[in-house]
Amino acid sequence: QLGFRVAGKIVRRAVDVGAVVQPGQLIAELDPTDYRLAVENARAAFAAAEGDYMRAKADHERYLQLRNSAAFMQQTLDTRKSAAVTALGRMDQAKSQLETAEHNLAYTELKADAEGYVFSARESYDPPTEALDEKGQGKPYAVYGYGAQIAELEVDMKLGTVKLIKITAA
Repeated sequence: QLGFRVAGKIVRRAVDVGAVVQPGQLIAELDPTDYRLAVENARAAFAAAEGDYMRAKADHERYLQLRNSAAFMQQTLDTRKSAAVTALGRMDQAKSQLETAEHNLAYTELKADAEGYVFSARESYDPPTEALDEKGQGKPYAVYGYGAQIAELEVDMKLGTVKLIKITAA
């Protein structure tokens, strides 16, 4: 069984039930808009953090050159070194957040991890609702259930065998 690793609205199902899929083949896709925006924001935050680090590092290195002059103070050197180390930590954190955002964007595409058949496609729809007011007006909806049987199978594509795992009746 495959599923998305992030939440979102399905905007495309690329294969139908019964289709044969190959490793890496697109099965379905979520709306990537919010995840693209998160990547753009993370890139901007990383660029800003990288700039802050480069500036703090340069300040520290410039002050190191004053070590043998009358203008040198150890406390100022320590402060500038601390600022550079802090800026480096912020840059590393921003880089990590960018990588996470890029992974989440990639997870909006559900791809087959192995050769196989698509046996079922489960999707859901949650329509907008409004509670009924005192006059009985609103936008309620009902969920209907029905009987179903599901057979869980294990298919070995190389050997051409099918093994019944479980049958569920509802």
